[in-house]
Amino acid sequence: MHAAAQTSTRHRREACPAIEAHRSLSAQGMELIKWGDCSYPISRKLIEDARDHLLLKGPDGGLDVQCPVRLLHGLEDEEVPYTTAVRLANRIKTEDVTVSLSKSGHYMDDIDDFKRTRLAIQDCLESIFVLDLRSPSSG
Repeated sequence: MHAAAQTSTRHRREACPAIEAHRSLSAQGMELIKWGDCSYPISRKLIEDARDHLLLKGPDGGLDVQCPVRLLHGLEDEEVPYTTAVRLANRIKTEDVTVSLSKSGHYMDDIDDFKRTRLAIQDCLESIFVLDLRSPSSG
């Protein structure tokens, strides 16, 4: 085998963090996953339990959620694609589901994002609680 091809193949095998994490999970039952400046312990048990709670798996309307749902997602999110919010909206049974997209990233941490969040919460509450202020007994 050509020396460059050997180096390339060896580099691919050694450099893949996902493969190394899988090996560590298999051998030790635990792996520290680095995310930004922090490391988080991920156990084999967590992965196995998560398989029983996959929200995106199953038919449209298969998640029996009957309350109003507002999903806010940033189009520039590099961690979770906005299509995940759309897929989740399709899985939810209620017809009262809205997906709102903004030009934010993953953290949605500017003042406009907070305003959108507040308005989404307010919208949900208003669709649940209807007050008729014309009647003294309504509120």
